[in-house]
Amino acid sequence: MPSLLRAIAARGRDREAARRAALLWRVLSGLALCACAFAVLRLTTVSAGLSSVTTMAIAISISLIASAVVASFDELGDLSDQRARDLDAQTIYERLKRNEAPPRYAVYLRPFSSTNQIETVAVSAMMSGIGGSALGFSVTRFELEQQIERATRSLGPLVCLGQGLEHVGAGRLEVSDEAWREAVLSLCSKAALIVMLPSSRPGTLWEIEHILDTDAVTRTVFIDPPNSVMSDKRRYNQAGEWRAVRDAFAARGFEMPADNRVGRLLFFGRDRKPQMTALLDIDAEDNIRKFFSAVIQRQGQAA
Repeated sequence: MPSLLRAIAARGRDREAARRAALLWRVLSGLALCACAFAVLRLTTVSAGLSSVTTMAIAISISLIASAVVASFDELGDLSDQRARDLDAQTIYERLKRNEAPPRYAVYLRPFSSTNQIETVAVSAMMSGIGGSALGFSVTRFELEQQIERATRSLGPLVCLGQGLEHVGAGRLEVSDEAWREAVLSLCSKAALIVMLPSSRPGTLWEIEHILDTDAVTRTVFIDPPNSVMSDKRRYNQAGEWRAVRDAFAARGFEMPADNRVGRLLFFGRDRKPQMTALLDIDAEDNIRKFFSAVIQRQGQAA
């Protein structure tokens, strides 16, 4: 099913078509939810000849089918929005290659192994039923890249390297293995903001060296992500990665703080020690956005 949904979302040939498709899928999701509610309500009015067990079984079946349909429509909406972001990333890169001024954008640099590995969940209690007599719980998942993408929307599109529709977050730019360094240099040269998740991987270490050796560091926010217990340590082990990260910064004369288990945002500017730091709450998108805005403001003051 995921492959089929991605194939459907990939049919959006341009940004506007993808956005319209996302809106359509979300409208259909809402209609499916309303249809489910109407069907269950209707069932209660025509179930006089049915046993309570049969009525309950039919209601549960309707709810399960509707839930699957709504979930599929919601995912198609997310994937269609992602398709639009992927197309935005491609347009920005093509303009850069033609030496044309691109729209304002941000860049996200990270090891591929970190994708979908840094997340947290928030559990909230809520009262439901007549008079609030029933206690229920709501679980919300927060993924780091998705939160970063949302926090940069007021700035412009967030672009990273990768395969189209591989993940919901930053717009993906597909380049060959031979061209990825050139693409990184080009994207970083004009980005209003660079957001980097440093690691010990060879490709990311090369990106660290480029940023620290150029004025790109004055536009870069480094992320010390939380040591998530939900990640696959075989793919991405934050605590182990950070030791190599600190060594890479030290080799360039920069003092990177020790790993913070909670996570942290760091901005060096033109200093060798962080000018600004803030604890990273993945579920606090507004705090991330405010930190990015403060970095942009500081750039304007230094210009």
